[in-house]
Amino acid sequence: MFKKKDSSAEERNVRLMHHLDFTADDLAINRQGKLSERQYQYFDRVMKSASPLWMFLPLIIMVFGGGLILIQLNNEGFLERVGSPEFNILVVGLGGSFGLYAVFMFYAIYSGRKRSKMTPDQYEVRIMSGKVRGINTDMSTPIVKLGRYRLFSYQGGIGDAFVKGQHYTVYGIKSAGNMHYLLSAEAD
Repeated sequence: MFKKKDSSAEERNVRLMHHLDFTADDLAINRQGKLSERQYQYFDRVMKSASPLWMFLPLIIMVFGGGLILIQLNNEGFLERVGSPEFNILVVGLGGSFGLYAVFMFYAIYSGRKRSKMTPDQYEVRIMSGKVRGINTDMSTPIVKLGRYRLFSYQGGIGDAFVKGQHYTVYGIKSAGNMHYLLSAEAD
């Protein structure tokens, strides 16, 4: 449908809007450093639909895996040596894993609640500019490398939206580190 190589800025802008699902109105609002109402509704829905199973899956795996380890160790007579250095290392390792999980869960729940109470005006839309250095579509959520930034989108078309080596201005919400959720973009 779209020609990627040697396309004009106008053709690349049409491709961006098509694959990333944003409108000219969204782009105009993002240029002002704001989130459009349409983008807010989508972003809010995505944030609230994060399955609780994904939050508790590591705990389920740790409990199940820890149980299997303890059953195997009991069959080998290892648990009869309670208080031995090997047993203490196992207890500290399992306790440390659960402790790290608890810290991670607290942070995830806190930041999720904080973000779910935000209004469109409270989101800081960042304006980034640079040349596309790489497009990684091997992951479930593809990533575009723009200068020093890494951009992702749940829309699914991010890998087809950009042309490597071309210069873009993008608008996004900071996620973590140099990762940003991509809202809209335009070819320079």
